[in-house]
Amino acid sequence: MRNVFNAMAFVAILLMVGRVCDAAGRDAFEGMWKVTVTPDDGGKAYEDTLTFKTGKFTSENGKKHEFAETEYEGDFRGGQIGTFTATAKSKKEGSAKWSGTLAAGQIQGTLAWTKADGSVVNYTYMGTRKEK
Repeated sequence: MRNVFNAMAFVAILLMVGRVCDAAGRDAFEGMWKVTVTPDDGGKAYEDTLTFKTGKFTSENGKKHEFAETEYEGDFRGGQIGTFTATAKSKKEGSAKWSGTLAAGQIQGTLAWTKADGSVVNYTYMGTRKEK
C-alpha cells in the first residue's frame, strides 16, 4: 500500500511541477546525478553517479566494470517530463541498458544488465542532481 501511495505521489508531482528543458531549450539531463541503485532481487543497494554531458552518458559504477561512455537518446516533448535511454557496452561484462525519467528535479528509472553469459540482472534507481 505504501509503494502505491509513493508511486501516486510521484506521478502527481510529475504532472504538476518541473520543467525538463529551460527557456533556452538546453538538455535538462546535462550534469551529474546521485542515485541509489537497488537490485530487483532484493540484494544490497548501492550509490552511483550518472553523468550526462554533450549527448554522452556514463555511470561511475559502470566504469569499474569497464562499461564505456555511450550516447543517450532523450525525449523532451511536452516540457514537463523527459525520458532517456542509453546502452553501455563492456568487452568483458556485457551490456547495461539504462532507461529513466526526469521530472521535478528527480530522476528515476531502470537498469537491465545483460551479463556476458546472457543472464540479466534488473535494477531500479532514483536520485537527484548532484551539487557541485
